[in-house]
Amino acid sequence: RPPPALSVNYSIEDKTYGEDDKYGRRERGGGYSGPLSEFREKSNFRPSIKLEYVDDDGRPLCAKEAFRYLSHKFHGKGPGKNKQEKRIKKAQQEGLMKKMSSTDTPLNTLQMLQQKQKETHSPFVVLSGAKRDANN
Repeated sequence: RPPPALSVNYSIEDKTYGEDDKYGRRERGGGYSGPLSEFREKSNFRPSIKLEYVDDDGRPLCAKEAFRYLSHKFHGKGPGKNKQEKRIKKAQQEGLMKKMSSTDTPLNTLQMLQQKQKETHSPFVVLSGAKRDANN
């Protein structure tokens, strides 16, 4: 067996570093590392920064969706099956809402009423139903 290693006590002062060593202290007050001349014309410059997150299909994402997307990409895992189905269903609903006319109902009731007015050549349409016929 080799003899036990002798332990030598070191203090911080014993470890001296050279000036070019990466652990050496840097001058805090003496060395100025900023720009050498002032840019007075840019003193009021305020950049306008707006982060926009989009998914693989180019749809905009809110902050929460963007975080989830980046997290899944970083960790190399994807969302669960239910979340994927939910996202696809949401995208389909948005597509249907864009296709739908803003002036008509989903069943195109207004279009049917206008067609009926053209056929009868009258400015109004008489609505009749089971409840109204029962009252007469």
